[in-house]
Amino acid sequence: QFFYRAADATRAGELADALSDLRAEAGPFVGVVHGVGLTEDARVGEKSHASFRRVLDVKVKSALLLRSITRGEPLRFAFFLSSLAAHAGTAGQTDYVAANEIVNAIADEWRRETDGSVNVRALLFSVWTEVGLAGAALKRQMDRLGLDGISSAEGAAAFLAELDRA
Repeated sequence: QFFYRAADATRAGELADALSDLRAEAGPFVGVVHGVGLTEDARVGEKSHASFRRVLDVKVKSALLLRSITRGEPLRFAFFLSSLAAHAGTAGQTDYVAANEIVNAIADEWRRETDGSVNVRALLFSVWTEVGLAGAALKRQMDRLGLDGISSAEGAAAFLAELDRA
């Protein structure tokens, strides 16, 4: 059974309250999925420090808070929705690439910390073409390069396959 709550995941109190509500409704967590992100694409010379920090903080702070707040839960898995952008890069996404790479490192550290008792992974997805953070410009760029994104059905199937392995 899946439960969902929306919260500003960069605010410790708001995230803790949302997770507390979920815990009261569903019991102890056996798995968590971190699907937090923000894009504000701009070339490096046009990117403000404040924008860079916003994009980085949304993904990184929320990942660290989720890890901290769920300590002590009987987790079997913790998945972070990351991006192939962390390895392939996309023009205008220096901050988004950095944020995803840091989250990948958080997942690796958490996995090592649990000695494998919790299946912690960063799932590096391609661009979801029907939903998600990708804007029209990125989709046009992918079309020009002949790169396929993934549909919502393909993404959901891949995610469920990862859950089955967890």
